[in-house]
Amino acid sequence: MKLRTRITMLTVLPIIVLGVLVYFIASINIRENMSMGIFTGLQASAISVRNQLDNRARGEYRVDDDGKYMWKGSTYNITTDYSTVDTVKEATGIETTIFFGDTRYATSIKDASGQRLVYTQASEKVTADMVMSTEFPHVSQRYGVMAVPKVVINETRAFEGALPEDLFVQQVVAASSGAEAPAVTLPRE
Repeated sequence: MKLRTRITMLTVLPIIVLGVLVYFIASINIRENMSMGIFTGLQASAISVRNQLDNRARGEYRVDDDGKYMWKGSTYNITTDYSTVDTVKEATGIETTIFFGDTRYATSIKDASGQRLVYTQASEKVTADMVMSTEFPHVSQRYGVMAVPKVVINETRAFEGALPEDLFVQQVVAASSGAEAPAVTLPRE
């Protein structure tokens, strides 16, 4: 091999190795920061709801004997005042629900006719686990995680990225019914 080729390889090869190393470190940091950002946003929303309710009334949370209304203390009826969940939804864009046990008593979520989805139950079948891909590489490898968030539904359907709510629901419904869901195509901005 010529001297010029050796010198070129000795100078270019370390640059390539360094570039690959920087890429992997940067991608790990980006993933961790995205996950932390999502977690922080959800945590801030939950704290905002709690603080708003604490500012409206003192006392414990309770449901009346017939299960119709959820109260904070003896004076604030959470079920009839949607301002807390609507304020958080407007400020964050996150649909917000207040549960007592497994029952939804206040929510910003509405059905197609505009009615709020109160008094609905959280299904025992609906569960979620969050795994940090850097802490559990074997799980990341099993599910082929290339980007976060990676969502796997019933071990049958998977997608990467944060989908708009309607597309996410389509994927969940399709996975639970065994039907084909439309391919996930996000609009370009």
